[in-house]
Amino acid sequence: MVVIWDYFGVVAHDDFWKHARLLAQKMGNEPDMVSASRAVNDGNLSWEEFCKRVAVDTGVSYELVRDRYSRHRINGDVVMAVKDLQNNARHVLLSNASHEHLLPIMAELGLDTLFEKVFVSSLIGYSKPDSRAFQAVLDAMKIEPHEAIMVDDILENVESARSVGLRAIHYTRGIDVGAILRSGEYLDL
Repeated sequence: MVVIWDYFGVVAHDDFWKHARLLAQKMGNEPDMVSASRAVNDGNLSWEEFCKRVAVDTGVSYELVRDRYSRHRINGDVVMAVKDLQNNARHVLLSNASHEHLLPIMAELGLDTLFEKVFVSSLIGYSKPDSRAFQAVLDAMKIEPHEAIMVDDILENVESARSVGLRAIHYTRGIDVGAILRSGEYLDL
């Protein structure tokens, strides 16, 4: 079994995104910020340019945007689940993100060593829920969809993963994803 973990909202939290989106909404710039987010996640915009756009869209300084985006809260329960299941499954990460931003932070936090491979949308060219993002992981890992399970906090991503044949767990705060994976409950998903 290969467990494909999402980063933002599952392994760790970047609390600034929601706050920035609210600020952009108040300024009437939310569509621009969402568009920039898609562009950076798909590798069509640099991290620096994204942060500059967020600064403009939110009215917050560029320096503050960079600082706030660098603060990630690790989800200790999920990290422990990955560690506890190391002998029972292969673990990879699939995140909608800029590799320029995410990979250094994961290395700094020691999270990069939890996963056999890290797939970042800006490098593979597709963001979830695009089924090609899941297919890129399956192809790289040389596995069939039924051999993988996706853990994601966004229901649309979970549904997309299921549509291509993966099993998927919709992660919400409070669920014990480690227990679900150990028990095999995901087999019924």
